[in-house]
Amino acid sequence: MTSEWHRDGFTVSTDKARLDVELIHRFLAATYWARGIPAAVVRRAIDHSLCFGLYENAQDGERQVGFARVITDYATFAYLSDVFVLEAYRGRGLGDWLVATILAHPDLPLPEARLHRPRQPRALHGDRRPRSLRARQIQRGVDKAPSGKPPSPLGARGSPRVWNPNGSEARRG
Repeated sequence: MTSEWHRDGFTVSTDKARLDVELIHRFLAATYWARGIPAAVVRRAIDHSLCFGLYENAQDGERQVGFARVITDYATFAYLSDVFVLEAYRGRGLGDWLVATILAHPDLPLPEARLHRPRQPRALHGDRRPRSLRARQIQRGVDKAPSGKPPSPLGARGSPRVWNPNGSEARRG
């Protein structure tokens, strides 16, 4: 079942058939948190998430101007990820409205569960860095360190190693 919200010539919808997956992929592949992400991975992430498309209702048709997805079990957990509004549409409160519609969605386990979401996503506000799911995934020691031994799951300061899509090692801490 899909949900829709309307405001001032814009629509937020959970209908995945309306999503412009190419636009979403282009935007995400250019961000620091998903740089170079393959289109197939974006498609799979969309298929397994509750997605929200933000659309401008123009006279010449509808165009997607924003996106967000929630990774959830629909019972106890929800994680807000990949939130963005195209630059030309920022500064109109559309990002705040998009997040408000997500918080109001009847299928999410809120307020009983906690919604894990980035603080002030850069794609909405431009000057703050979000904490994405991808940046928080702990590297499980599958790769080999330069010494040939599997790396410790903990870094020098006792913080977990995190996966970095650019291949460089990062540490949380």
